[in-house]
Amino acid sequence: MDIIRKKAELFCKGVRCDLGSELPVPYQPNKRASLSEGKCFILDPERGKYPVNVAVRERFVKDSPFSFSFLEKKILKNGNPFLDVEDIPEPEWYGLKLPDGKNFDQVVQVHFTDILASALSDFCIFKAEGKGCKYCALRTGPASRNKDPKDIAYCVAHLEGAGLHFSELNLNAGTLPGEDRGAGLYLKTIQEIRKVSNIPIAAQICPPEDFRWIKDLYEAGLNTISFNLEAYDERCRKKICPGKSAIPRERYFEAMEYAVKLFGRNQVSSWLIIGLEPVESTIAGSGAVAASGAIPFVSVFRPLTGTELENCLPPAVEDVVTVFRRVGEILRKHHVDPRESSFGCVRCNCCSALMEVMENRD
Repeated sequence: MDIIRKKAELFCKGVRCDLGSELPVPYQPNKRASLSEGKCFILDPERGKYPVNVAVRERFVKDSPFSFSFLEKKILKNGNPFLDVEDIPEPEWYGLKLPDGKNFDQVVQVHFTDILASALSDFCIFKAEGKGCKYCALRTGPASRNKDPKDIAYCVAHLEGAGLHFSELNLNAGTLPGEDRGAGLYLKTIQEIRKVSNIPIAAQICPPEDFRWIKDLYEAGLNTISFNLEAYDERCRKKICPGKSAIPRERYFEAMEYAVKLFGRNQVSSWLIIGLEPVESTIAGSGAVAASGAIPFVSVFRPLTGTELENCLPPAVEDVVTVFRRVGEILRKHHVDPRESSFGCVRCNCCSALMEVMENRD
């Protein structure tokens, strides 16, 4: 079975859900390039247990040849069996309340089966300035706010105290104002969590002006870190990310190289999104990321509802397969291995096929 191609097909086409299945709950409208609002499955659970996150809500999905049969526990292609799957149910604890009355799911959510995740803020300085990334669905406005780090720590402590196990906590946010670009909020959050839990923590963050912030995050107990380029080609960066592209591309690589010295090889990564730029640019960017000692985490462009690109289509399946396989060659050439990543998106692998490429399990 060519699992790499099958994953690529699902990433590019999405899956229509029948009436017996549940869409991800709760619906979170403030998504950036994140794929976490899709539906997670375990593909081929009897043999391979391959994780995948697929689009179920976006406009292009209505034309997908793929559908999910809740009763049969299969993904069908044009009505015929395509893959056996295991459905990932909504956690029962989402409706629990914090002391101030907020639901737990307003503070933390589950990605895939056992990964806690929290967006620390629904604000982005670039969105506020009218220069937001065009693939981003974040709705920055007057009511935007940062989450209270103590709320996140409370949820983690309560859930672990109830005997629930989570493999990690993944933190992300829009780019925040100030020279730290939000690192201070990450630091406070990590410090609060470390008062109550040793849960591994991964973070996705914009490179701060002063790299001392990266060291502070590491010393506070951050386990893995990602500086997400998203697009490598400079013309595409300026067109698609008018605000973020003002941060020089080289600064990202400097941050990766600095972080690798602290966190170690295979513990630093950068997202690159297939479909935002020419295929060869994504491949070239993957080579540059790997050369820095970091892992290029290649995912597939998903035109999110509410973005400037919502009427676009995901890339062609063949382009995605080509990138995945070429990135596998790049990883081997530079001796970086996603299988050695401890935590974060790389380890999860729901939104990519890096693990399958490295293991060559076709």
